[in-house]
Amino acid sequence: YRQVICHSPGVTTARARCDSKELCSLLQRVSIGMGKHGAVRVHMDGASIEAKGHSEDTGADMRDSMPATLVDEKHTATSWFSPKLLMACLKPFAGQVTIEMGAPLDPLIIRPSGPIDERLAVIMPVRER
Repeated sequence: YRQVICHSPGVTTARARCDSKELCSLLQRVSIGMGKHGAVRVHMDGASIEAKGHSEDTGADMRDSMPATLVDEKHTATSWFSPKLLMACLKPFAGQVTIEMGAPLDPLIIRPSGPIDERLAVIMPVRER
């Protein structure tokens, strides 16, 4: 995965720690009514993680956020992801996870916050329509 998880040169990585179940719940709430091919905009600012989606059925924008703990310096990052894929990647991780994001087309990386666990999930973003 080292070739895939390299972030764009000159882009600072945003890292935040949060509960994996809370993030799954946030993504599920925001993706309700989006249809099969909908994407969720994920924005991290160090103090919170915000998800935003668009309902094809009602035409309404869905938006929600959750608190997150800053890991490094305060950096922001925004990108679009498939909510179903992101939730599927979060399920194996119980408890606290560290989320890393860089440039809009860089992958999102999920790592467990435990000191011994070396698992990770790499999710590639989708382009905004």
